[in-house]
Amino acid sequence: EAVENAIKIARRHTGRRAVIAFGGAFHGRTMMGMALTGKVVPYKEGFGPFPGEVYHIPFPIPYHGVSEEDSLAALRQLFKG
Repeated sequence: EAVENAIKIARRHTGRRAVIAFGGAFHGRTMMGMALTGKVVPYKEGFGPFPGEVYHIPFPIPYHGVSEEDSLAALRQLFKG
């Protein structure tokens, strides 16, 4: 629930609805936690609908072929969209 409350506080403070999370991460089992979680199987499969305006970008892991520049490019693309 801590993650869900952190999102509620951030949304209230900024007045913004959208949230950006890294793909492949696990953020908890509440509905917002699962929406933030970037991995569908096994965490999100068969659940939903999830809260809206949650966007995922790749986490930079060189071992998986994702550089910091790849993550930044995905972030820039989100803001262009």
